[in-house]
Amino acid sequence: MPPPASDDGGDADFSIEKCLSKSGNPNFVRKGKTLTVLAGKGKKIQYQNNPTDGEEMKIFAYEGYDPASGFHFVRESNYEWGSEHLIDHESGAQVQVGSYLPNSVSPDRQWILSASGDPSDCGGMDILILSKLPLRGRPGKQQDIPLPAKLSECRTGHAAPNAVTWVDATTAKVDWQCTEEGNDTSRPDQTTLTLQGKRWSADRLPCTGGKAAPTSAAPAAARPAAGAATTLRVGMTLPEVEALFGRTADGLKVSPLSLFGKKPITRVWKGNGRQIEVQFESDQVVGWH
Repeated sequence: MPPPASDDGGDADFSIEKCLSKSGNPNFVRKGKTLTVLAGKGKKIQYQNNPTDGEEMKIFAYEGYDPASGFHFVRESNYEWGSEHLIDHESGAQVQVGSYLPNSVSPDRQWILSASGDPSDCGGMDILILSKLPLRGRPGKQQDIPLPAKLSECRTGHAAPNAVTWVDATTAKVDWQCTEEGNDTSRPDQTTLTLQGKRWSADRLPCTGGKAAPTSAAPAAARPAAGAATTLRVGMTLPEVEALFGRTADGLKVSPLSLFGKKPITRVWKGNGRQIEVQFESDQVVGWH
């Protein structure tokens, strides 16, 4: 069961949402038990708390906005588990994944790694979940991707993921906490996930060091939507460029100028031995090479 929560969606002792509210964050509004996330083009997404002590308990808390991925993050806490809602700022579309892991969205915004909502419950669920995200600005659901056998297997009191570091768009390092049954001490471990062709592989199993079996193939990149633009041009929106190339970017570069209020971001698409770097400001094309 999660720690006691206040009506504003945060824990009784500490609330990220309260801190954001006090700092004047413009991305959400809290009125009593109602949380409203303010997405682009005037879209409003509402969540309603139900702070009961029973199984119907639902507490929502705003946790921030990531300009690189374009996602707002809302934490949902329930009686015995939790999950994370990701709201696409452009479209207002939502996807729901397991418990949020720090830095879990890949730099090309195609993937997210999350943990089981309740790692202590081994009722046949995976403890680590890899999901393919829908294109920015487009409605859709995430697609869960099989991981190497036993890598994500739920084992009570043994391995639990707690953070992710994306080296690049095809390589992620996962931090784990390892415990032994009957032993209160724990130790850290780290495994590496790599996308090789269309399959994700792992260097080894967490905590045990055993060999990880290969996975099934990852889904192919989406084809351009019917009616999508066929030529890159200045002023195109990010969703239009993603539709043009048929997928989200393969890489991402963030300019230090973003620290001064602007948000220049370079996204890289690769194919056939070539690559194109497209510069965006406020999610609109300003140039490429």
